[in-house]
Amino acid sequence: MGSQHSRTDIITASTETGGAMTNKEDNGERYFTTPVWAGFLWIFLGFAAGMILVVKAGPATGIPAGEPLSPILIAIAVGVMLAPSVLLFLASDKLAEEVRQGKLSVSSYWMTMVSIIVTAFALLGISSIGDLVSMLDAA
Repeated sequence: MGSQHSRTDIITASTETGGAMTNKEDNGERYFTTPVWAGFLWIFLGFAAGMILVVKAGPATGIPAGEPLSPILIAIAVGVMLAPSVLLFLASDKLAEEVRQGKLSVSSYWMTMVSIIVTAFALLGISSIGDLVSMLDAA
């Protein structure tokens, strides 16, 4: 028939070692912890998307290469580079809260976040590592 476990022993998602993400019940409360590197991953990928956007938008706006930029253009470029990182971090935080409340599974969290970043890169015209390398070579 199987062994009986107390409510504190119930694990609703697999737990990996090394500080990985867990989703478990303990006395009726759900806990969701992301590994430390997950936050840095979304920030890094968001910054990469922002850099790609700045590199692609620079020539499209008619800003001459090699010319000094005005402080306003520098502020806009920095904002465009940082905005995707902030948005991805906020989305990750919101989804993590949904998992903590039991409204979303851990696998749905990861699938949603990966889908967001893949879509962002596809919209920027980066669909493979080769595209990224060729864009960096051209810049």
